[in-house]
Amino acid sequence: MLLPELLQLYLSGSKIFGEYGDPWDARVGVNWYPFRSESLRWNNEFIYAKDSPVGALSLPYLVGADGPIFHSNIEMFF
Repeated sequence: MLLPELLQLYLSGSKIFGEYGDPWDARVGVNWYPFRSESLRWNNEFIYAKDSPVGALSLPYLVGADGPIFHSNIEMFF
């Protein structure tokens, strides 16, 4: 946590070594908890995808995605 209970920074990535190619992705994101609890968070992330093998309406990218993606969402738990 950059600021305890308020601001979280994260990095992640993945790589697949496959018969039909070697897709990968990398992302950096930030979570902001305005009430200092997990009841509400605003998430922003930058993703770079190379030949994404997955995609769906619930994901911020499509099958075959290739390039930069900015994704932002607000989640409320009640």
